[in-house]
Amino acid sequence: MYCTKCEVELDGFNRYCARCGAPTPIAKFDLDSESGIAAISIPRYKALGGISSPVNNIEYILQRKATIHKKNGRIDLAIACLRKSNELFPYSNFDWSEKDYMRLVEYLKLDRQFDEARAEEKRIIANHPELFLRDQRNPQIQKLASEGFDLIYIHPVAFCPLCSVYGDRVYSISGKSKKYPALSSADKRITFARCPCCDCWISVGPFYDEFNLAGKSIFRPYKDTRTKELRDTFDKEQEERRISKEISGEFDWLREHLPEITPKSVGTYRRWKNEGSVKFQNLREAAARKGFGLKNKQLRKDDMACMYRTG
Repeated sequence: MYCTKCEVELDGFNRYCARCGAPTPIAKFDLDSESGIAAISIPRYKALGGISSPVNNIEYILQRKATIHKKNGRIDLAIACLRKSNELFPYSNFDWSEKDYMRLVEYLKLDRQFDEARAEEKRIIANHPELFLRDQRNPQIQKLASEGFDLIYIHPVAFCPLCSVYGDRVYSISGKSKKYPALSSADKRITFARCPCCDCWISVGPFYDEFNLAGKSIFRPYKDTRTKELRDTFDKEQEERRISKEISGEFDWLREHLPEITPKSVGTYRRWKNEGSVKFQNLREAAARKGFGLKNKQLRKDDMACMYRTG
């Protein structure tokens, strides 16, 4: 967060800049009471230009304040901050992600409001399907077309079997270009907002033919030319994603039904399971008595790099 007057980086959540004394972006807000947080109205956002970031936006400040409240043992205020930031996200001048919205769900689970967490997750998905649908057309393509661009460049993901073939290429949205292929001729999945193979966001930008910074590679054959190393990287990413999802699901069940013996973090649970520790075996036996099975499988040390993180 930066001072809007002297542009110095602000320290914490001070209401006035230590250098010039100007009010900070949070001077007019009460972020330490539920009523004060709930009273925050939708601001009038100014467009972000260039490489500007939303660090002075109230929804960003609320997200940071939620972390502070959680550390201070005020999970109620942390949840209030996240509810309000989720309310403001759709009006923001910044595109907030699925992860940003879902922090509220995680904090509700931390507060043992599991039913509310499930209900909130359903509400978020229902209200913001564009963040979750893997087969939705990339809004960047629609935006570029509306701005008058016909030629677009799709950025590659080198290890992905889909992105590596159809990315790093130029397409014509209208199909009228005599030099570049029509977007409709490419695999439909490359036009999605998120790749169904690697689960990465597919980045699309305008292409200026007079510069052609992409080079000759954009005209290469449509073949999977990944090296063995890149193929192995893709396989490892897929396995890590599967394991991470599996462990997160197990941890959610454990902290709801066996809170007295479940560790506080999914990272600790993952370590117990990876080591096959006595504590994990105790968890496994207790879960089995309640009809829930935990896979008694030791994970590779490399898998520890793929950790489900909460803030």
